[in-house]
Amino acid sequence: MERMDTCAFALAADPVTGEYGGLAATWLMRSAYDPRSWTISLGNNTKTLRLVLRSGVFVLSFATPAMERAFEYFGVVSGSQGINKFAETGLRTAAFGPLAIATPMLPDAHANIACRVTHLAPAGSDYMVITGRVIGSQQRMHTRQLFYSGKSTAGVRQFRVAT
Repeated sequence: MERMDTCAFALAADPVTGEYGGLAATWLMRSAYDPRSWTISLGNNTKTLRLVLRSGVFVLSFATPAMERAFEYFGVVSGSQGINKFAETGLRTAAFGPLAIATPMLPDAHANIACRVTHLAPAGSDYMVITGRVIGSQQRMHTRQLFYSGKSTAGVRQFRVAT
């Protein structure tokens, strides 16, 4: 069976300063239907985790095939180094509709899901597992979703589009 990890940008923002950041996430899953919830795993040393902890909110923006290069960039470049990954990749951000949250969404994504943090749990010494209750969502119809299928024998990251 072929590996097919969901590709989503995990976004968060500081509600006081408005600073926002994001990273490429493939360690995520829908974790409950009632209340609707999603769970993600973020590295302890990431800017995105720091912003999630400050705001109590995260947004998952599910990548489309047109976002493949940006997704790969977000996966290897750290925002903690002062780099604006959104400007570097040309990803557009927008306010998340009527929600009064600082965290933006990616309007060109396949779907965006905003979550308010409900649970935090350390996962070993390097990661934090975060569960959030869905507080808003939107989906662009007639778009396709990008999936990560691992590295080739030459070490090149490979992506697929579900058919």
